[in-house]
Amino acid sequence: VQMEVDTGAMTTLIAGNAASVLRLPPDPERGARLHGTGGTIVTRNALVDMFEFGGVTSPPRSIPTGPLARTFTGGRLVAGIVGASDLAQFDVELDVLNQRMTLWSVSGCTGRFARWNEPYHVIPLSPGMGGLMYATVLVNGQPVRAMIDWGARSSQLTLRAARHLGVTDAMLANDPSGTGHGIDQTAIALRYHRFEEVRVGPEIFRGLRISVGDLALRDADMLLGMDYARTRRLWLSYATRQMFVAPRRGVARRSVAVVEESPVLTEPGRERAPGDLDQLFRR
Repeated sequence: VQMEVDTGAMTTLIAGNAASVLRLPPDPERGARLHGTGGTIVTRNALVDMFEFGGVTSPPRSIPTGPLARTFTGGRLVAGIVGASDLAQFDVELDVLNQRMTLWSVSGCTGRFARWNEPYHVIPLSPGMGGLMYATVLVNGQPVRAMIDWGARSSQLTLRAARHLGVTDAMLANDPSGTGHGIDQTAIALRYHRFEEVRVGPEIFRGLRISVGDLALRDADMLLGMDYARTRRLWLSYATRQMFVAPRRGVARRSVAVVEESPVLTEPGRERAPGDLDQLFRR
């Protein structure tokens, strides 16, 4: 089955209906509390005899189930997400444009050890609960703690962070609007606000529209999502707490099945706002 790669999820998860289709028995003893952008829900676990990911097979285990944006019926639709509980065992190299992810076993490495034949820069990271990783992003010159979240299709900013940056409710009222949903399926009103400057590592982006909403994030005020990752070659080093980034400037967008067919755990809204991150991150 196809699974979504989600660095913003603490645990691997099976879609509730996928557990039924795959005939996975419920775990009578274990459940899970899943925290999404809109709140927390309680779900049951499913018993899995064998889980193989990237050639690594785990013993029988109990995996949480939960709702995803699309109903699993087999085929190309995803049956769940692979979260940090499995990803953090490796360093994860992601190249969305070439539809390739590589899992590295890293030990004793320091500094710039990615042997890429292209320029790249390094962003220091700080670890959080459950293997989540965070970077410091500067928005209008102010530091914002951003979660590395490849499960979020668009980067998002919490309402409290936007207000701290001087964005008023009156300003947001004039911005394009949309609706988002997290793993908890709570609808969140979003506004696409244009920020003067966003700095991610040494890269500076001007005039970006970032979706702003009352997100129930823990330990972060921003999600750095797939709109940023999809046009970059990335190496997320859990072992050394850093991320290598090789921008792909001037590349044309390709339809990538593993992204476009994935459920949207953080939906940017009904329509894409003009000048959004997905466009400007490619410049």
